[in-house]
Amino acid sequence: MRTRDDPRDFRARQRVIREEAILSAAAELIAKVGYDAMSTDDVAARVGISKRTLYDHFPSKELLAVRVVTSGMEKVMRAFETVDPSRPAIDRLTEALGVAVRHRLSLWGWGQPLPRTTLERHDSYQRLRRQAGAIVSAWLDEGKQQGSIARDLPTPLLARLLLQWFSTDLSGVVQMSGLTEAGAADAIVRIMLGGMLTGSRTR
Repeated sequence: MRTRDDPRDFRARQRVIREEAILSAAAELIAKVGYDAMSTDDVAARVGISKRTLYDHFPSKELLAVRVVTSGMEKVMRAFETVDPSRPAIDRLTEALGVAVRHRLSLWGWGQPLPRTTLERHDSYQRLRRQAGAIVSAWLDEGKQQGSIARDLPTPLLARLLLQWFSTDLSGVVQMSGLTEAGAADAIVRIMLGGMLTGSRTR
């Protein structure tokens, strides 16, 4: 039985804190110089740890970058869970997509940190993508039942197209649009949903 001050618990907490620092540093470097130019030496130096310690957490640069992506996806999924279930499905979908787009823009300005083919080699990414797809599909089906989403459009196709946006490289979209980051996110969500809403919703 572990005591309150068990050193193993302390080491476990320290490992979690160090891993979060590594992920934060890696995300900042990917945003600044891109995945190809980012080095594990730079990440380790930014955190203040040895390269050996970094590899104890993430055995390769690719695994580190994939974890940066999946940790962001997990944050978005947790935000999905806070959406008020009593609201109409289209409002929940709009809010959730807004959260996801704003998170994506805040990390890489919508640039793509890793090719999708690379991400898809990893089960953690595939699992989270399936979970997100299931949630979005459920909201789409509810929206159809409530009359806000066109019923003749297949739900699997709509869900696939919505998720596809997050694999698109739209680097510099905020600067190009002349909008604020929040304004660009709202515009992107409007474009994402515009083709599937019923006439009463698009007026």
